[in-house]
Amino acid sequence: MIDVFIENGDNHLHTRFPIKINELTTQIEGIGIKQPASKISAHGSEELRVTMGALNEMGEAVLSRVSADDSLGAVNFVCLAVARVCVYGNREFLDMLAPKPGGEYEFYRKFDHRGSSRKTGIAGLLEETMRYTAMTAEYARAHGKTGKKL
Repeated sequence: MIDVFIENGDNHLHTRFPIKINELTTQIEGIGIKQPASKISAHGSEELRVTMGALNEMGEAVLSRVSADDSLGAVNFVCLAVARVCVYGNREFLDMLAPKPGGEYEFYRKFDHRGSSRKTGIAGLLEETMRYTAMTAEYARAHGKTGKKL
């Protein structure tokens, strides 16, 4: 989803989000950083240079929502949440974020009872993962009740 490069003086780290938080902690400690990922700015600082790059369209969607107030921990957390709800790929999720005529979301729209998040940034994307989960669960319930494909 996202390539992450961190420079701490002469120490360098390359990792990819999503990653388990304990693995991320071990990696950042390995380059001399003693603070948790939740305290490290996603945009870096005077001491730390942080660069992130999208590996795919979902990574682009995440990075487009990162603000100056977000931490590396928050970015990784939302990547973990997206990966958890998009186990079969993320085409429907991406189309739900920005629906296109005839797109994947058209099929699921009738099962979406929450509507789009009013929040922006990482918080809004996290809320959209909950919306997607609720929508697909509603589809599964309807599919199971009718006994036929919708």
